[in-house]
Amino acid sequence: GAGILALAYGLAESGLLLGLCLMALCVMLHRTSLRTIIRMTHVTGCATYKDLVRVLVGERVAYLVPLFGIAIYFGACVAYFMVAGDYLAQIVPSLSLFHARMVMSLPMLGLALLPSLDRL
Repeated sequence: GAGILALAYGLAESGLLLGLCLMALCVMLHRTSLRTIIRMTHVTGCATYKDLVRVLVGERVAYLVPLFGIAIYFGACVAYFMVAGDYLAQIVPSLSLFHARMVMSLPMLGLALLPSLDRL
């Protein structure tokens, strides 16, 4: 996902040894959380993450699950637009960084306005 963009930078800033240790810690925490979610889906019989949150935490919190999903995807798209705009600004030096990012956003805006992606 979008986190892969920061992996090289994180390793460069933390150093190889500390960076690898932190990465290993993140892998173990990620594995543990996924295993817990899988176990809980078997225990509760829930088929979706939202249903699992509803059963374990409550109805009010379950309504937040789609909002957090939207926030994650929106953040990833913004990160991709920024990276693509940075590259475009290097390729076309006459464009300011802001304008390069806006140019890179236009195709995605057009795709977002389509009612269906079936024709693609």
